[in-house]
Amino acid sequence: MPLPVPKTPKDIEDIQRQRLPLAVAQAMKAPFYKDRLAGVDLNKLDDPAEWAKIPILEKEDLRALSPESFMSDFNLAPQSEIMEYWRSGGATGQPLFYPRTFEDMKYMFLAFQRGIVCARVKKRDSIHISFPLGIHPIGHMYARV
Repeated sequence: MPLPVPKTPKDIEDIQRQRLPLAVAQAMKAPFYKDRLAGVDLNKLDDPAEWAKIPILEKEDLRALSPESFMSDFNLAPQSEIMEYWRSGGATGQPLFYPRTFEDMKYMFLAFQRGIVCARVKKRDSIHISFPLGIHPIGHMYARV
C-alpha cells in the first residue's frame, strides 16, 4: 500500500486476474463456503462459466446464521483483529452487523481516498459529501478520509 489507481480498463482486468483467485481461495477457508465453493477451479476464473459456479451471497444467508456461527463459520478473522463492526439494514430493515479488521480498514480508507482522487478533488477544493453519519458506514468513512 498505497496501490496506484488503475489508469486503463486493461489495468483493471490485470488486477482482477491477479487478485480474484486470491479472494476466492481466502473464501474457501471459511467453513460457510466449504460446500458452496467446492468444484471452483481457481485457475479458470477468467472463464464466465467458472464464475457461474460461485453462488451469490444474499444478506438473508448471513442473517440466518447465529452470531456464534457467523463468527466461527463465515468470518475468518480472530476477534483480536476486529477493529469495528458495521451495520447494514438493507431494504428489510433487519440489521446485519459485520466485522471489519484493522487490515480491512486500511483498504477501506484507500478505496474512499481513491473516490476523491477519481472525482479530481484538489487541495483547497470544498466538497459536499451527503452520506448520513447515522448508521451508514460510507458516511463515517468519508468523514474520516
